[in-house]
Amino acid sequence: MRNMKYVTMLDPLQNKYGKELGALFYIPAFSGEILWSAAILAALGTSLQVICGIPESTSIMASAGFAMIYTLFGGLYSVAFTDVFQLICIFVGLILALPFMTTNENVTSPLQKEMKFNGEDKSIFGTIKSEDAAYWVDHAVMMMCGGIPWQAYFQRVLSSKNAKVAKTLSIFAGFGCFCAAIPAVVVGVITLNTDWENTKFGEA
Repeated sequence: MRNMKYVTMLDPLQNKYGKELGALFYIPAFSGEILWSAAILAALGTSLQVICGIPESTSIMASAGFAMIYTLFGGLYSVAFTDVFQLICIFVGLILALPFMTTNENVTSPLQKEMKFNGEDKSIFGTIKSEDAAYWVDHAVMMMCGGIPWQAYFQRVLSSKNAKVAKTLSIFAGFGCFCAAIPAVVVGVITLNTDWENTKFGEA
């Protein structure tokens, strides 16, 4: 696709099936991007509300306005650089947060693989009931393959300098996703070892 100088992931489909079906394929892609953007802005607004005390609606509008401004003035370069900066902040922030989480007075130390909550045994590995197998398989396939037909990914790949850079970017992105998931898994283990009833979480 990079060698053919395609711009979007729908271009090869449009070339093969025509403009009419290309327009039809655009509808789910457009809907997905709209819903994804809304989810991201909602998550960012909630984060700013918790951290800075800013009203959620105000933080969402401010975030959307800021993103539009740097995209209009900087183009794809500004989007790419902010993506890199955000990933670094997320990864470094998670790592820096781990010592504070593990040393909290409400967290069992050292971390345990199994804990008892409300009389029930909870494990970091958990169990999958037979009736939920299809649900888990569906989500596993979605997580592994759902990011492939994603315009945000193709936007970066197709704007690369050449096909070699695009291939290298994809390989390192996969490795980076695996590394970024490690701190998140540790956070999950910490939540299992946290005495939530003794915290102020959820209080008005």
